Amino acid sequence: MLDIEAISAETGATIFKKGEQLLINKKVAVKSRNENSMTAKVSGQSVYRVKLEIADDKIVRASCTCPAISYQEFCKHCVATALAFNQQDDQCFAVEDDEHKIRVHLLQKTPEQLVDQLMDFVLDDPVKYKRLLFQIESMSKSYASGDLSKLLIKALPMRDVGEYDKVYDYFQNAEEVLAVFFEHAVKLPVSEYFALIDKASARLDKALQRVDDSAGHRFALVELLAEQSKAMFAQLDWSDQKKAKWVIENVVIGYDFNTTAYHEYLSTQELRVTFLKVCQGEVDKIEVPVAIIEREQNWHLYQLIQPLLEDAVSKGDVHKQAKLLAKSASSLSDLVKISELYLINDDEFNAQDWLLKAQKLPARDNEKRELQLQQIKVDSALGNRQQAWDMAWQCFTQQPNFQSYLQLEQHIELTGSFDVDYLKKVEEYLLKTGRKHSAVVLEFYLHHQRLDDAAKWAMSNDVDYNLLAKLSLRLIDETPKQAIIFCQRSISDLVQVSNNHRNTKAISYLTKFVTQWIDNSQGDNLLKILLKDLRGKFDTKRNFVKLLDANFADYLD
Repeated sequence: MLDIEAISAETGATIFKKGEQLLINKKVAVKSRNENSMTAKVSGQSVYRVKLEIADDKIVRASCTCPAISYQEFCKHCVATALAFNQQDDQCFAVEDDEHKIRVHLLQKTPEQLVDQLMDFVLDDPVKYKRLLFQIESMSKSYASGDLSKLLIKALPMRDVGEYDKVYDYFQNAEEVLAVFFEHAVKLPVSEYFALIDKASARLDKALQRVDDSAGHRFALVELLAEQSKAMFAQLDWSDQKKAKWVIENVVIGYDFNTTAYHEYLSTQELRVTFLKVCQGEVDKIEVPVAIIEREQNWHLYQLIQPLLEDAVSKGDVHKQAKLLAKSASSLSDLVKISELYLINDDEFNAQDWLLKAQKLPARDNEKRELQLQQIKVDSALGNRQQAWDMAWQCFTQQPNFQSYLQLEQHIELTGSFDVDYLKKVEEYLLKTGRKHSAVVLEFYLHHQRLDDAAKWAMSNDVDYNLLAKLSLRLIDETPKQAIIFCQRSISDLVQVSNNHRNTKAISYLTKFVTQWIDNSQGDNLLKILLKDLRGKFDTKRNFVKLLDANFADYLD
């Protein structure tokens, strides 16, 4: 499920409501959908094609054929499609668009008229002509295993393809040819069919090295190959040993595009047990230098270890986890991770032992800090509270950023402070180095709700626009005029270097500011002055002005 609240905050209330209305009015036609992407056609002034790419329940890329996408990262059509993604299939309504008009028109034609019209259409398009001819010829043709191998070459030709439309056509052709491939391959013996699916996967893997499919057009094909592979794999009369080796070679350390989890192939407990034994055997065969400093990262070993790690985690076998991590360790950080593993499992002595091993290795500056932070946690667990506090303060003074301060606070919560005046000392240290760390001073004041000090500091120092935005929102209730000043500074800093991302971010922040301002009943006058001033100041930033007009028209009359 997509985080709709995050989308609303990103787009602003006006655009989000327009997107909601499009879905309510049944203006969205979902064309394809899986957990990684969704395509749809959305009816507005015209019919627009929308493509969303999704990862970890977030939209990582959105494209639309509407004009607004040239100055917005996320248009109302994208909003409507995102909302449709979270609906059940029967709630995604077909759109009454130009396609529907064409369909109604064609239904009124006689068969002869339709044939004439179709002939004119395909004769004008050589690509569609060839595809249609191929489909017709394939209906009356029988395909042996060798013929089907040739179809794979036809479906996935090796050539460089980068443009969006050409990549789309490439995979459209692949799907059409492979539809014929699957129709005939299913008639073969299981072992032959499975071998051909393997060949198709290898071919796709090679093709993707030359086809720039950042839009995700391949996903339907990848899913189809995976489903067929799993179905045929279950029917193979291979031994569990042979099946386990195939899963390791083709899924665990297989093709980059493969999104199928290895356990989906392990249909029986016996096969799972054999698979883990074979994995362990393969891991044991790999020799690594005893000295960590002499090792290089071994991706093959890393992949093999993952199923064994998951099994060890499920059984709560911490020592097995540590042993596997130690085998694949190739850096100081890897040893620190083993120390942390023991620490979170209440084994502070093994945690200290692995940390000592890490401390013996040469360390870069960032690794030295990693060692210090782990030492604080281990000392705390061992009861060395004074040692832990001294190290925590040293870490803060070495890198006096806000994250270091929060780590200092976390340490105090765990062990108790050894200096009752530590807050005063933190502030004195930050003010002493304030010119270098002005943002940290402001964050410190905001964290402790010292808004007067925060405002005074922000008035006389250069501060990041994100912190100015945060400060302005906090000041609305108590000092609205100051809130307006800091809001204007924040938006100005954002829009000064204008691009779609920064424009969208500015509008998102302004939406929050306006909403909170109204909720606090501050009146419209200062708000109108702010928005009109921003519009006048950045009248040459056309995309930003368009967004201002679209979202705050009521205040710009």
